[in-house]
Amino acid sequence: AAAQCHGVSHERLERLEMQIAALTEMLYAQRSDVKATTGQGDAVFSWDVALTNAFPEAARPFEKDMHGGFNEDPETGLVYTGIPGYGLCCISADLTTWTRLGTDERLQSNIHGIAVFKHAGETQIALAQNEAQRVLVVGLDGVIKQELVQPKGGEFECAEANGYYSHRPSLQVPWGNRDGRHRPTFACTDVTYLNGQLYVTTGYCDGDFVLTASEVGGRWQWGPTAWGGKGVHPGQFQTAHGIFAHG
Repeated sequence: AAAQCHGVSHERLERLEMQIAALTEMLYAQRSDVKATTGQGDAVFSWDVALTNAFPEAARPFEKDMHGGFNEDPETGLVYTGIPGYGLCCISADLTTWTRLGTDERLQSNIHGIAVFKHAGETQIALAQNEAQRVLVVGLDGVIKQELVQPKGGEFECAEANGYYSHRPSLQVPWGNRDGRHRPTFACTDVTYLNGQLYVTTGYCDGDFVLTASEVGGRWQWGPTAWGGKGVHPGQFQTAHGIFAHG
C-alpha cells in the first residue's frame, strides 16, 4: 500500500506539488498582462510588471522570506537590500537591474535593517541582522569590514543596558525559539548613522534599547550612548523596530 501522510498518499502530494509548480509558472508567464494600482489621491501606486520581472531569477525561491528594509545611496541613487538565503543586493537607480554583492555567507542571513552612510570620506553599508544577532559594516563591493556582536556590558552610560548585557550571555539560537531561557538576547532590528555614530535598535528581544557605536582606531566599538529598555514608561520601548537619524 502507498505510504500515507496524515491521510494523504505521497503520490497525491507529489501530484499536488507538480500542479502548484505549473500554476506558479503560468502566473509568472502571464504577469506582463496584469495591471494593478492601489492608493488614493496623490498617493496612487501602480504595479510595474517590468520591475517585478527584474527580480533575480535565482533569488525567487527566497522571495517569500524577505523581511527587511531598503536604503538608497543619495549620491548615486543605487538602492540596497537583502534577500535571506541569497545575499546583499544592489539595485540600479532605475530599479531594473539587481546585482548580488560579496560572497561571504554571513550576508545571506536576514537583513532586517540597512543604512548606507558616508564615514571618513568612504561610503559604507551597515546591516542589522536580527536572526544572526549582529551588525555588519560592509563596503560597496560586498566585503565585510567588521562584525559587531552583542555588547558585554559596561560600554554605555546607561546602567540598564550595561546590566542587561553583563547578566545575559549571548545566545546564538535558532530564530523563533522563544521559550524564555533560550530567547535571543541581541536581536537587532535596524541601524542608522549620524555624525560619526551608528545607532542600532534591538527590539526583537528583551533588551529593547537604542545602542550607539563609534569608530576608535579604525574599529567600531559600542558606546558610550544608549537608552530605552523594554517597558511602558516614558523613554522605554515595546519593540524598537526602526530608527532614522537626521541632523
